[in-house]
Amino acid sequence: MFAFPDREGELYAAAHFARQCLLENPNQRIGVIVIGLERLRARVRAIFDDVLAPPRLVQREGIGERPYNLSLGEPLRNYPVVEAALDILDRAGVARSSVGLSRLLRSPYWGDPAQDGPLRFACDCAWRERGRNGGAGWDLPLSPELCPKSFLRAWEQSGTRLSASGLDQAQPLSHWISLWSGLLKDFGWPGARLLDSVEYQAHAAWSEVLEEVARLAALPRRWYFSDFRLFVTEALGERLFQPETPPSPIEVLGPLETAGLHFDRTWVVGAEAQTWPPEPHPHPFLPYALQRQRQLPHASSMREFQFNERLLARWRESTTEIVVSFTRREDDRDLDPSPLLANWPDPKPGPMGRSGFRRQASSQGPPLAAVPFTEPVALGSDEIRGGIRFLKDQAACPFQGFAAHRLRGDILPPWRLPFDAHARGLLLHAMLERVWNALRVYRPDQWDWERVRDSIAHAVDAALDEEPAAGPLTRMLRQTLRPSFIEWIETWFREHESTRREAFEIMTEQRATVTLAGLRLHCRADRIECRPDGALVIVDYKTGQPPPARRWMGERPLEPQLPVYALAWPRARALLVASLKPGRMGYTGVAEQADFLPDPKPIEAIPDWKAQMAHWREALENLVREIQRGRNDLDPHGDPDPPCERCAYPALCRLQETRISGESDPTEADSGHEVPDASDAQDA
Repeated sequence: MFAFPDREGELYAAAHFARQCLLENPNQRIGVIVIGLERLRARVRAIFDDVLAPPRLVQREGIGERPYNLSLGEPLRNYPVVEAALDILDRAGVARSSVGLSRLLRSPYWGDPAQDGPLRFACDCAWRERGRNGGAGWDLPLSPELCPKSFLRAWEQSGTRLSASGLDQAQPLSHWISLWSGLLKDFGWPGARLLDSVEYQAHAAWSEVLEEVARLAALPRRWYFSDFRLFVTEALGERLFQPETPPSPIEVLGPLETAGLHFDRTWVVGAEAQTWPPEPHPHPFLPYALQRQRQLPHASSMREFQFNERLLARWRESTTEIVVSFTRREDDRDLDPSPLLANWPDPKPGPMGRSGFRRQASSQGPPLAAVPFTEPVALGSDEIRGGIRFLKDQAACPFQGFAAHRLRGDILPPWRLPFDAHARGLLLHAMLERVWNALRVYRPDQWDWERVRDSIAHAVDAALDEEPAAGPLTRMLRQTLRPSFIEWIETWFREHESTRREAFEIMTEQRATVTLAGLRLHCRADRIECRPDGALVIVDYKTGQPPPARRWMGERPLEPQLPVYALAWPRARALLVASLKPGRMGYTGVAEQADFLPDPKPIEAIPDWKAQMAHWREALENLVREIQRGRNDLDPHGDPDPPCERCAYPALCRLQETRISGESDPTEADSGHEVPDASDAQDA
């Protein structure tokens, strides 16, 4: 019995156990019993493909069948080829999802992705970058320079078809079925390439469901399009589909599907007390007492315990070797071993993560070629792109800066919902800029609340009016959010601006440049206050969690933005972050003297400001020189909040894998455990 720190490690262990057994004897029958398979099905499929069928991760044709069979069907609408058909149907809808459009654009189930695949991906990225909200994606302009010709042609043909379809009228069911078939034809669904076995069977099952729906056309009822879309989606969701596959030596299945099966080796995954035995759920329309008395299925905890106890005993009797595992923690919950395992030996620690397995698998192949290390390619200052963001990534880890800005490993930007947290933050910035542009000067003895409230209301209205109204949902959200924004800004001014002790002038969205080791950086400050003595206070707005001031300090400042601003405006004597997060509003930062604020406690005083400015210049110029030299080694910052947890490039650096597996790496981590073999299993 093994205990794992996380579910992923447990599933990888089971997959590699099955692989190892198959390599030892291809004629064996291996069973992997996953408790809660209906909940873990997608993760199980991904991990077993990674271990047992890795070519499926990089190509789709000519790779044969999977060497394992995954039981327990899932809704037909979840299969990608059917999902693409539903996305095409959404071309006719009103409430169309940008996520669905993105998925359709990148889908291999229309047209010929072998010819225009890169252009499809570039088009998707460009649409996402435009920042349109979740309901407007289908309404983006389709320019020939941006969209693949195949998509433009399908879009125009389907548009012509839809214009004559009477979408706003109730129609016979046969009309909508014919329209859907036409749209699929316009897009060339299910694509130009040959379908594999599972895709072909899913396509056939889709045809069967559509035929069943078509039988209802004999009824006199007329349907609106939205009703038809909902009906076919539910019909495809209710159809559980399990593709037929040839016999496989490895069976991955749920507990109830093991009846009558015998395996040479067995691994039971997910034996936690919280899920096994499962909680009872008696029949709601039968007397509970009668169900318990008659020992009906799922009637009581005792009945569930006894049933699964017999199930475990049968597994042990029907195999020559059995391994049972559980996870100690999942999400934010601590998990315990199932009480069904009370008489089993104490659990051994399972392999930590998947890297140890990959290391073992790679060690079975030919030795890797030794590549001599050469000096990294240096960069001239005119070749550096990314500005302050490059400095931030370089400070977090030189390889992160290299991957993000030299390899340009951009992350696909997400489609954003209307007025999500990011959009609200940008709007709040724009509103505060308008308010201060109207006020210009703060004087404690001349504070006019009526004027401030009027300025806030006008600023909110003007900022919201500039937002594109993509549909009725967006317009409704604007009306709903207006009073929230007004209250938000009034609270900030009442609690943190109106209590300031001295007058100051305000400049917003000011621009400046600063040169560091020959590199010119362009800066734009949210707000700059000019105090009576001529000193400047630079304020940066944050609607999320503000960074602690320690991240501005040290030899490698993790938050270089405000230190760069301090060098761009040499008269600066305070750097403040205005946290606008509701419930946590306030100022934090550093200053030569913080007595100009009503509450100076969150502000760290730096009496020797000139020395601090010199230190910032030296530290930031060192980062620039690193970039110019081309430094790109793995050296994550030792901050208490590790940069690796937020890094977008773990697949490139693989530092976490070398830490786990014990390979030589900068951190000299301890090695992981070995793969469990027959000696670690409990003999039946």
